[in-house]
Amino acid sequence: MARLVRLTATASHKIDPATLPPGKMLSICVCGLSQNMPFCDGAHKITKLEEPGKLYIYAADGKTVLEVRDDPTPTSPATASTPIAPSSSPTVS
Repeated sequence: MARLVRLTATASHKIDPATLPPGKMLSICVCGLSQNMPFCDGAHKITKLEEPGKLYIYAADGKTVLEVRDDPTPTSPATASTPIAPSSSPTVS
C-alpha cells in the first residue's frame, strides 16, 4: 500500500526542543495525511483500511480517497514504531 498526497510546503519547519513541554513526546507525521504538518494528528488511522499492492490518492483534506489503483512499484510498508535518534550532523535548509 502506498499513497499520493499533495504537499505544498517549500521550506523546512524548525522545531526548537526548548519550546516543548517537559516530558512531552513529539510525533512527526510520516503518512503525509496530517492537517498539522509536520506533526502527527492521528490521520494515519485511516491507512489501516489500505490494501497491500494498491496506490491510494487522497484529497487535500487527508480523509477522502479520490482514487485507488494498482501500485506499479509496490514496496514493503515502512513502520514508524521505532523512535528516530536526533542527528548530530547539520541539515540543509
